[in-house]
Order: sequence, then structure tokens, then C-alpha cells
Amino acid sequence: MLDFRPKGTRTTNYFSRGEQWKLLSLVFAAGLLVFLVEAAVNPGRWVWLLRAGGHVPGQPDAAKGDGRADGRHAAVEQPAVLRHKTAPGEFIAEAEAEDGIPPNKRFFDGVRPELLARVRDDTVFRSAESDAFYHLLKILDETGEERLEQASIGRVSFTQLFTQPKEFRGDLVTVDGTVRRVMEKTAPQNAFGIKGYWQVVLEPEDRDYPVVIYCLNLPPEFPRGEKLHEPVAVTGFYYRRLAGLSSGREIMTWPLLLSKTLRWQPRLAAAEPGGQDQAALNDLAVGLALAVMASLVVVWFVFSRTRRKTTFVMPHPRPGELSSLRHEELAPDVREQLANLARQDQASGG
Repeated sequence: MLDFRPKGTRTTNYFSRGEQWKLLSLVFAAGLLVFLVEAAVNPGRWVWLLRAGGHVPGQPDAAKGDGRADGRHAAVEQPAVLRHKTAPGEFIAEAEAEDGIPPNKRFFDGVRPELLARVRDDTVFRSAESDAFYHLLKILDETGEERLEQASIGRVSFTQLFTQPKEFRGDLVTVDGTVRRVMEKTAPQNAFGIKGYWQVVLEPEDRDYPVVIYCLNLPPEFPRGEKLHEPVAVTGFYYRRLAGLSSGREIMTWPLLLSKTLRWQPRLAAAEPGGQDQAALNDLAVGLALAVMASLVVVWFVFSRTRRKTTFVMPHPRPGELSSLRHEELAPDVREQLANLARQDQASGG
């Protein structure tokens, strides 16, 4: 029996269920790789890892310092949330400073150094410093924003404000960052006529750690609430290092600034209803498109590396295959049939 089937490498059937699952696995693997790369380049994804290692993101390191134009440098002491282990409900504040304000330090017009001398760092708000707090807000309320910006000593970093509260207390400074939360506060009765202000939580550019700002006025159409993402620049008085409870119910400290307003450039997407959600959807669509493109590239590369050409081989007869045909009667070919017909025609004609 003759076997005319090709004798070569078996052709892969890409329509079979097994091969389709393999291709689908390649696509998912490529998409997962793109997602992991995107997550790895985002510093915020590593916060949990840093916390597990005992380092609080955004807390300044003692070995790192920042300079200022007037020659003052960051302190080398290591700031800490708590000075030592305390009992539940206990909080240790620094002692009253005898020389908290340098005698020759110059302040903005109207700032009263004798009031600032009552301010203490690493505490909650105290009634003893109420006049110091509201008299700075009163100066901000009565001064134009342009003049405040001109009087600013310049942009300062989180590390400078956190490690040198006494050096910067009462100075007009500028901080850049992203607003994460805005809440309205009503001021208690005070001698300076301040009715209320806005509590703004700012994430500075150089640290993943909050800076608290009490702002008298917000720009028109500035969003309120939590989970915000609005880039701003703030010029205001540095007040002190404020103590309070974090979301994890731990005692933490943050730099506190008092400002007149925020410098903010509204984005078109944020001004429209649902603009932030639309921006998030656009980012998701772009990510999915990149993942699909990367997956197709991976699939094409795998196919190009694993594709095999099917080789057809003429089979060689095995012994005995053709010998069985010797005794079979074979039909005459065409020429022999024509010759037989010619002879029969001649015989009938004769």
C-alpha cells in the first residue's frame, strides 16, 4: 500500500484550544509586565516598603541638609515624632525657650517679635500664643499678595522648615507642592477680627510628607474637599512645627504656614464636571493601548522565533510493498488500446 502523507515536522495547529491558551497567556504576561513597570517607576508605590523598613517617608534625614541664600543651613539633629517612649495618652513638648527669637533678626512690617517668642514647637495650639497666631493672619489680610511675594526670602524645602523652626519663625517663605485636602475652619473669637480660614494640606515637591497651611482666601473656583491633586505655590509666614494625630492615631509633627491665598493655575479638565474622572479614564485607556501594543510585539517575536517550516519528504518504498503488484492484471495504456482498435477495423474491412 502506498502512503503519500508527508513525512516531516508536525505542523502546529494554532486553532486548537491548547495553542490558543498559550497565546492568551503570552498576551496576559506582556500586559502584566507593562503594569509592573508602570507601578515600579511610581515612588508612591514603595511607601509601604519604606514604612516596613522603619523609615517614615518624607521625614528628613540627619545627614542631609539644605542651604539658604542668607547663609543658614539645615540642622544636623535627627527630628523624631516622639523624643522617647511614652505612656498611652502622654505627650512630651519641648521646654519654654529663653532665647527663641534672635535679637537682631529683621521681620516684615507689623510682625511683633515679643508675640512670636511665646510660640512653642511640637505642641498643639495653646491659648498663650493666640495673639501671635492671629496677628500674623491680620497682617496677611491687610497686605497685598504682590508685596508679600516680594518680601519672601525665597523658596525653601521641607527639610529646612522641619529641622529649623526657630530660624524660620516669622519669615515670609515660598513653598511649591500639590494640594491634597482643603477644609473650611471657623476661627474662635479673637482680638484681631479674624472670622475664619481654610486648612490646606500640601504635599511639598521634595517630600512625601504633609505641610499644613492656614489660608485666609482661596482662588476662585478652587476645589474643596479631600483627595485633591492641585499644583500650587504658597507664600506665607512660617509659624511653627505643629503636633497632632495622624490617620493612624499616632502623634506626628508637621510644618505650619499662614498664608493670604494660593497661587494656582486652574486646569481645563479640572474646571469641567467630572474632569478628574475623565483624565483618569484617559490615562487608563492609554495604559491599556500600550499594554496591547506590547503584547502584540511579544507575540510576534515568539512566533518569529518558534515558527517551523513543514518539510514534505517523498517516502521510500519498503521491501515487499511493490512486489505485491507483480501478479495483478494491469489495464493496457492508451496507445495499446488504439492499436487494438485499428487491427479490429482492418479485420472487419477485409
